[in-house]
Amino acid sequence: MYLENQTHILDVDRISEMRESLGAVALASLFGRFLKEGDGLLEHLLNPEIRREPLIDVIAVVHKVASSAAVLGTVEMHAHLQLMENVGKSEPSENLWKAAHELEPIWLRTKSSINESGLVIS
Repeated sequence: MYLENQTHILDVDRISEMRESLGAVALASLFGRFLKEGDGLLEHLLNPEIRREPLIDVIAVVHKVASSAAVLGTVEMHAHLQLMENVGKSEPSENLWKAAHELEPIWLRTKSSINESGLVIS
């Protein structure tokens, strides 16, 4: 496993505990679903039509993925999604859209780390 160099992206200890508790196959399934969830979120957030949606609905979607990120130990992703939630609730909406665009490289690093770490069964 290639987790040692991923500590700012993935919580290695959390993931190891989950693997022991759930088993490798169940954990791989959870990460597989998370990858789909993250891809869907990014696609949704980068779609210009999203600005027509009620902000509370956008924040709810971000919150759902942030919860998954927290549970699965994707540290950097969770931190940015939490930031987005806070920005969406307390700042002008333009700041949320800016944070949404900043999510893409974070998601790509997270996704790459998950795949390179062998956490998903192909």
